[in-house]
Amino acid sequence: MLSHLLTILFTISQLYTAQPPIVLQGKVYEADTKKPLPYIHSYLKEGEEEDLTGRNGTFSIRTYSGGPYTITFAHPEYETLVVNRKKAGTEIEVFLRRKK
Repeated sequence: MLSHLLTILFTISQLYTAQPPIVLQGKVYEADTKKPLPYIHSYLKEGEEEDLTGRNGTFSIRTYSGGPYTITFAHPEYETLVVNRKKAGTEIEVFLRRKK
């Protein structure tokens, strides 16, 4: 009886302590034309979380880290850009310049 009660209490406590992922999201643009950039690699320095922008330039990185966040945006044809954010919550807009 006691072991069943402990199992139930443990299961309930796990449900309440499980946290949903934090989402860092935004859009990447070409600096000169202001057009959305597809296929830009975006990743967190702090972990293995990453994303590739879609056709409309949007990215969405899910993490369980509480921040601060260092996000790198990279592509062979564009200058790499590093963006620092203290917390998630606001959409991030990034403008990349072509390499010369």
